[in-house]
Amino acid sequence: MSFIFFAWVASVVYGLEVIISKIVTRHLISNLWLFNFLWLFWILVFTLPVAIINGVTLPHSWWKVLAAGIFYALGSLLYIFSLYRLDVSVVAPLYSTRSLFSLILGVYFLKEPLSISQIVLILVTVASSVLVTYEESFNAKSFLNSTIFIAILGIFFNSLMSAFVKEGVAESGYWTVSLLMPFISQVFLLITLPKFAKDLRRVSLRSHLAIMFIAFFGFLGTLSANKAFAGSVSLTTVILSVPFSMVITFVLGSIWPNLLEKHTLKVYGVRFTAAAIMIVCGVKLSLM
Repeated sequence: MSFIFFAWVASVVYGLEVIISKIVTRHLISNLWLFNFLWLFWILVFTLPVAIINGVTLPHSWWKVLAAGIFYALGSLLYIFSLYRLDVSVVAPLYSTRSLFSLILGVYFLKEPLSISQIVLILVTVASSVLVTYEESFNAKSFLNSTIFIAILGIFFNSLMSAFVKEGVAESGYWTVSLLMPFISQVFLLITLPKFAKDLRRVSLRSHLAIMFIAFFGFLGTLSANKAFAGSVSLTTVILSVPFSMVITFVLGSIWPNLLEKHTLKVYGVRFTAAAIMIVCGVKLSLM
């Protein structure tokens, strides 16, 4: 199958994962360090048996797999940090700025061929991502705040991760990278243990099951994304930026106002217009 197919699968799955993660972080687990560690732990648990069945081996080149795992850990941690502090309908589309980083990495470092039309569509997608952060008191100052900066830094780490995934898969194989990346990430995140050690013993069965459910979506999304990154980092990233979670958030917020964030129709109008532009660009890119 084409890498485009796996990119769209990952985009839809990640959209669902964002929604469920926001609900759990808002209503069940207040410690972001704990949530991040358990979330990535269960992704590793789900990946392990599948990778073994498919004949995972040791990598031919360790440093690229190590880099992918460390950037995966850093990107995931900053993603969870921003998810705790920003609306879902801001966080998910904001990650389209990853397209710009991936464009630079893909063209100049990975030597991925892109036409002028594709580059223009990617830049339009990135520009539209600014409007999806629109809210009632929107201004330049509200956009350029510390949480937005942290989210963008996490996006940059994710872009670096995807570049090393492509290189690692080419050298060591798909299943080797797909297993070792979350394993290295989990080992790296042990340095955050003091931040959640006390709370770890108090996690309820309900919370564990909720995180396992989220991790299953993360497991499916990561496997699909890795497959897509092996084909093209630039185009895959644009498709991953399509904000499916925004639509789901709007529907759930209309039915259950206290479940997720709730805004005026004007705010959602601006955000949906920007999201529609991003979706059109993503579809056009996938058909080129």
